[in-house]
Amino acid sequence: PTDVVKGAAKLERICGNRGLWALQAKLLCDRSKWLLDGCPQEPVPAMNPALRALALCEQWALDALHAEATLRLALVQLGLGNIPKARDAFQQCQLKILEQSHVDVQGDLWYALAQCELEEKAYALRHRQEGRNDVFENVDVKDFRKVIFFYKRALECYSYVQHRKRMQDCHYFLARTYHQLEEDPAMMRLRDHHAKRALELQADMNRAVADFEDLPCMWIID
Repeated sequence: PTDVVKGAAKLERICGNRGLWALQAKLLCDRSKWLLDGCPQEPVPAMNPALRALALCEQWALDALHAEATLRLALVQLGLGNIPKARDAFQQCQLKILEQSHVDVQGDLWYALAQCELEEKAYALRHRQEGRNDVFENVDVKDFRKVIFFYKRALECYSYVQHRKRMQDCHYFLARTYHQLEEDPAMMRLRDHHAKRALELQADMNRAVADFEDLPCMWIID
């Protein structure tokens, strides 16, 4: 992954030198995504490429990429725990992404909205346990309907492009969410279904990695 990020950074500079602004902005968005996916505990390095992409898109009126850059910046804000700023950014880019962006980016949006809902509930619950009921006072910590809806939409998008890692993540978090509704037997059946699918996808990915490692070396003679 480090080599990929370095290679993308070099290619991004080449695009900038040659005036390929749309491609440069896309590479910056991808770099921000890779940095955040590679180390979600340290979201700060992903902020710089997202801000640079946003500035490029504003300068050259690249609407669809502007929305994606806003999404990447919102994900950084979410990683930093700044939920209000993240939610504002999601609202700014949501419509444009659903209208113009690739289905994989739409999946990232739905997945991020689900994560934002869960983070908001976790913050609200923590503050209420500390006796600070004024923080996120309008958040219902027991209502998971939006979370389930967002994860299901994300799963639809990722299934369309066969993004197996994210598909597994969606099934996993859906299983955990349904587990919170344990008083309903129907929810437990759904929990078991998504847990099973998450395990199946993990097994598929493990087999794919093993198959790749078993491939014989290829020598290309020029």
